[in-house]
Amino acid sequence: MMGFRIIGDTGVLLTLMSACYSLVPLKYLSGKAVYDYRKDFSIIALTLTTFLFISFTVNLFHIIVYLPVGVISSIMAVLSIRELKRLQALAQ
Repeated sequence: MMGFRIIGDTGVLLTLMSACYSLVPLKYLSGKAVYDYRKDFSIIALTLTTFLFISFTVNLFHIIVYLPVGVISSIMAVLSIRELKRLQALAQ
């Protein structure tokens, strides 16, 4: 049973980490394009994903809370990628 928890924790941690780091508004990351297009969305998404990532890392909440957290962070990552693709399409 411990293996399932380790696999689940790893999946949520990787999702949160990739969502958090991809939203950082640096030149070579997708977060820069989102920041240039909509600063408010970028700052809110980065703040929320950073909070979720840190809270998961230090086990701030009960384990049941992290299922919706993983879903929320996945949705935020999808929205960021969609905005980036839309911006790339507009640039061409």
